[in-house]
Amino acid sequence: MLETQELRIAAASLLKGKIEELFRLFVNPKIIIVGDFNENPTDGAITSVLQAEALGKTIENERLYNLSTAWAKPNNGTLKYQSQWYVFDQILVSGTLLLPGQNLQTKPSDARIISLPFLLEDDKKFGGKKPFRTYNGFNYQGGFSDHLPVLIKLTVSD
Repeated sequence: MLETQELRIAAASLLKGKIEELFRLFVNPKIIIVGDFNENPTDGAITSVLQAEALGKTIENERLYNLSTAWAKPNNGTLKYQSQWYVFDQILVSGTLLLPGQNLQTKPSDARIISLPFLLEDDKKFGGKKPFRTYNGFNYQGGFSDHLPVLIKLTVSD
């Protein structure tokens, strides 16, 4: 992972610039960023470059909050490498989406990892479960992905 750290930081810097541009151009933009960051929620590109933080008591409109932070716990994640789970697939939102009274909003419990049984298989080498991959090396397995999908529910009100 160290060999790609510079590229992850560059990508996060580009994204941070676009986010700052949205904050400059629009009043209280509702920003949702979802994807495979190839980092955990507490790693450098997420916390230092994007400055995405765990949800606290105070929510600010022009901050990013990482709704995936709570997912990082033993035997939980979106990707399993050997015996270790990682939360590489994350959901970041602007504070505007977390404040009550908005016409479009979400909350941390509305963001989750989808780990339906058909997306998993037994991990015979390291124990427990792992994502049911399409390929294992060059061998076709017929699965879905080496990552589990993530979901965010948005509530729209008048």
